[in-house]
Amino acid sequence: MAKGRGEKPKGFTFLGFDHYCGKTKEGHFKVKRRTNLRKLQAGLRKFTEWCEKARRWMIKGEMLRSARRRIVGHLNYYAITDNSPRCGEYIYHATRHTVQMAQPQEPVQ
Repeated sequence: MAKGRGEKPKGFTFLGFDHYCGKTKEGHFKVKRRTNLRKLQAGLRKFTEWCEKARRWMIKGEMLRSARRRIVGHLNYYAITDNSPRCGEYIYHATRHTVQMAQPQEPVQ
């Protein structure tokens, strides 16, 4: 229907991905997928909360190994074709939070 009118069909969200219309490098039609922004933000929020809790009861090396496992687990699900920008965004922010939380806290005077 949309093709006859010269319009793109609307995108939709399914299983944490936004599905939308795009083109390949050769110009052919392709359904592309990217992480839903709400899911990305919720995942980062959950990761940040975990970092804040883990900071109190894990030693630095253990926390870094565990954070790596969490990031790899996220990528095992979300790292698909056409989703590398959102995966890179997740890696950047998760790594940034991990490094900040792994730093020793300065004593309050």
